[in-house]
Amino acid sequence: MPASTSAKGLKHGWSLQEAGWGPDMSENMLVIDAMIVRAFSQKRSTTVSATRTYGYHGGYLKIGGAWTNVADGTIVLAASLTHYVEVDPATGTVSANTVGFTAASIPMAVVVTGVATINSVTDARPLVS
Repeated sequence: MPASTSAKGLKHGWSLQEAGWGPDMSENMLVIDAMIVRAFSQKRSTTVSATRTYGYHGGYLKIGGAWTNVADGTIVLAASLTHYVEVDPATGTVSANTVGFTAASIPMAVVVTGVATINSVTDARPLVS
């Protein structure tokens, strides 16, 4: 396998002269990447309270048997509501609703908005909360 660098900057493969590096070890590196604490957390640099815009870090999900990168992004939230921000593990789509976390989703955050701002953000990721 040629040398690679994971999304979080972890190097693996022949460039480090590992003996017997194989697909299972590459798979392990992707699992470690997916578990990095930043994955699917609030991205403060793109969260804009004054416009009720919630920014989030992406991460890796295994979709259809293949590791897939979910990109960083933002969601504009409606005023004066509690929003449940989640990622769909089947598609990697990040969305928010005001009812509650969807049964098959991966919870990310609970965001409470006021008339014109984000009032609070609670981390709801299963590995963190």
